[in-house]
Amino acid sequence: MKKAEIVADQIEQTIAGQRWKPGDLFGSEVELIARYGVSRAVFREAVRLLEHDGVAEMRRGLHGGLFILQPDSQPVARAMAVYLDFEQVEPRQLDDARLAIEVSCVERVAARISEDKVAEIRAFLTAEAARIAYSGTHSLHDFHMGVALLE
Repeated sequence: MKKAEIVADQIEQTIAGQRWKPGDLFGSEVELIARYGVSRAVFREAVRLLEHDGVAEMRRGLHGGLFILQPDSQPVARAMAVYLDFEQVEPRQLDDARLAIEVSCVERVAARISEDKVAEIRAFLTAEAARIAYSGTHSLHDFHMGVALLE
């Protein structure tokens, strides 16, 4: 692994591990070169990798520096769709994988859920039942997202 890749990986791990938010200033070029102990050329290559991954961008000027970005899931989703098509993965296989992941997540949530969160789930299910009765449609996506947010 090249030095720039190592630095980019360290920065990505720090951003994720310390929960930096989009728009936060991670540091100036001078500060970060000193922090990571690399040359300007290596650091700039690391920044190009971070920018390519949509993790951060370098802004020039008086108030410049390396700023955190909101990652875009679309490139990953497109790449995954191409990969799954190439591997001829069937929709049923994806459903089986989703179900296995969901069961694990629900078990983790259930082990430590608060009464307030139980009330939120009950309220959602009541509203969902009313929606189904009224329109005949349901939104499993909303339920899955609600459970995921409980984690």
